[in-house]
Amino acid sequence: DMTDRIPPAALKEDQIDDIWLYGAHLNAPVPDPPPANYRHRILVYGFCFQGHCYRLSIPAEYVIKHPVAGPEDPVGCGYDDRPGYQRWRIERSTDVMRVERRKGKAEDLILDFNLPGRSPAAMTYSAKVQIASKAGKIHE
Repeated sequence: DMTDRIPPAALKEDQIDDIWLYGAHLNAPVPDPPPANYRHRILVYGFCFQGHCYRLSIPAEYVIKHPVAGPEDPVGCGYDDRPGYQRWRIERSTDVMRVERRKGKAEDLILDFNLPGRSPAAMTYSAKVQIASKAGKIHE
């Protein structure tokens, strides 16, 4: 969802294609200095890319390995002077991990989700077992 807010200005020419993330730091406070393997857990509400601001329809958690620019006070995209929000600047090529959170009953999320055929991992394992039998010949 694109917004009409004013995005932050690129501070340097090489930052034009960077992504500005707006959200809340889930593992604050950040150690000073952060260790080399530190991972920022960020609940992202919106981002800015190439001069346009966007809001996520549902906030999403991302894990980003240090070093990144931030967290810092948010500027632009409607997050100015909003307590609790921070921003980070990352390059497009930065490795990130999106953490999917689901809420429900244990029966649904643990038992039913792991039934054969429901999980992509279970289907992969089943296919490997069939292929691995008797000199690579597939048997039913």
